Amino acid sequence: MPLNVTINGELADVSQIDPDTPLLWALRDHLGLVGTKYGCGIAQCGACTVWLDGDPARACQLPLGQLEGRSITTVEGLAGDALHPVQQAWVEHDVAQCGYCQAGQIMSAAALLERNPFGKWMSHVHSRAFGETSPTRTSWMNLWR
Repeated sequence: MPLNVTINGELADVSQIDPDTPLLWALRDHLGLVGTKYGCGIAQCGACTVWLDGDPARACQLPLGQLEGRSITTVEGLAGDALHPVQQAWVEHDVAQCGYCQAGQIMSAAALLERNPFGKWMSHVHSRAFGETSPTRTSWMNLWR
């Protein structure tokens, strides 16, 4: 039976892979996309985070057979012609340590910012922490723009 998914914007026929195979292993072992990492295997650590139809999801717990027609974005597909802003910030601020789980961290952070643009999100955090009438709110927010 045909099994097609869109991976990083490209339609992929994955029907030759056992449908019970977790997406993580299909990506790594069959499709050569090794940026998504195995961490805990129980969807808790986030090292295997990908986007499933634009939402963060743990690839270690997603059976390939349940993904027919779905869209998957991996850390390799996050960037277009240039690095995604989160990836660029990772480089500019030398965030990486060992680097093993950073792909999952990048995918989770990028998903958060897709849903809550940074200025809006930081404004919310500042308001929750300091209140709407903080005299430093405007100047503090300008640091993040």
